[in-house]
Amino acid sequence: MDRRRLGFSLVEMLLALAVLSLLLVLAVPPLGDLVARNRAQTTAEILMTSLFLARTEAIKRNQRATLCKSADGAACTLDGDWAQGWLVFVDTAGFGVYDPGETLLQVQGELQGGFSVRNTNAADWYAYRPEGSAASSGGLVTGTFRVCPRNGQTDLAYRVITNVTGRPRVAAGIGDLSCP
Repeated sequence: MDRRRLGFSLVEMLLALAVLSLLLVLAVPPLGDLVARNRAQTTAEILMTSLFLARTEAIKRNQRATLCKSADGAACTLDGDWAQGWLVFVDTAGFGVYDPGETLLQVQGELQGGFSVRNTNAADWYAYRPEGSAASSGGLVTGTFRVCPRNGQTDLAYRVITNVTGRPRVAAGIGDLSCP
């Protein structure tokens, strides 16, 4: 066997590396968008899961269950947006504020990924009544939580929409709303 035919020449290797580099340059930006879109969807689904938990517990326990924003995981806050985290608890007092002695169902810490999470109708808390219908700090039963990238890339935004019966669902895009 001829020794010159056992491997690749330097020119062939450089050409292969050039083609591979070109493919990587073309593939990396869409991959970055895919990761960012996945983070946004995951953030929206984490919130939707907490809403489902609150609704299920309200019906199961025949008591009001509430989500409130929480920066420290121990008390409700009126400052900031929902991305700082929230509490899910059985709200026996019915004021949308976690009081000592109330049953704490979930503590959601600060959300990662650089997203803001806001809801105009439920700026401070969102609750479910014993029959599963919703109430909010804004007085309306429906609402949309907007999951928006802080970098302004609105094509990565998601919404967690609650209907009149309180059922949450996730939808891509911001629809007719705007990101702050």
